[in-house]
Amino acid sequence: MTGEIIIEGKPFSFEKLPWVDIPNLVFNKELATECLLIVKEVLDQHNITFVLMHGTLLGAYRDKNFIPHDFDIDLAFYQKDDEAFKSIIPELYEKGIKLCRYHYGIIYSFIFKGLICDFDVICKAEFPLGFRYYRVLTELTPKKYLSTAEPLDFLGKAFMVPANPERIIAYEYGKSWRTPQKGRQGKISPIWMRPFKFMKKAFFFVLRKLHLRKERNTMEE
Repeated sequence: MTGEIIIEGKPFSFEKLPWVDIPNLVFNKELATECLLIVKEVLDQHNITFVLMHGTLLGAYRDKNFIPHDFDIDLAFYQKDDEAFKSIIPELYEKGIKLCRYHYGIIYSFIFKGLICDFDVICKAEFPLGFRYYRVLTELTPKKYLSTAEPLDFLGKAFMVPANPERIIAYEYGKSWRTPQKGRQGKISPIWMRPFKFMKKAFFFVLRKLHLRKERNTMEE
């Protein structure tokens, strides 16, 4: 299946993968290291700030390594850099890191020799929660956990991570985050937040339709 994204006003085609976890894709620490170092080199050259997130952050901070049972690389960048990030997709492609999934304003997924590398987009949450929360994927994360970043030594390089990383790790994985656990581990959104999650899904659906219409109009011009 072929997908398409508009980069600097021009269509860029890529081979799409489905929005599901694909168990036959490999997670190999050597490949993950190679991929992450290439990503860092390219994004640093273009002054695009990104941070380690989710399982990659947990492994880098707790284990000083990738988590053995992980299945992808998790990274994130701020929405203000979205256009700059899109502009380097062809350069990543030339280095073997190929866009394979894309959802406007939410996530960019790449594949490198069978390994998935995800870039979440850190956005201001929708009204009325934007004053306090960022949206990462479809989850709400308090701004205090993501407003600033600091370097962390990982793979012999200084990678940026959310400042005081233990706070966001505990928020995502709970108080037992120091104990390795195989499989997905995370916090469930409280009941009061669930109506907002439904509203967000509807909002993202409309936003995606509007963005696709804008891209088609740009191509026609």
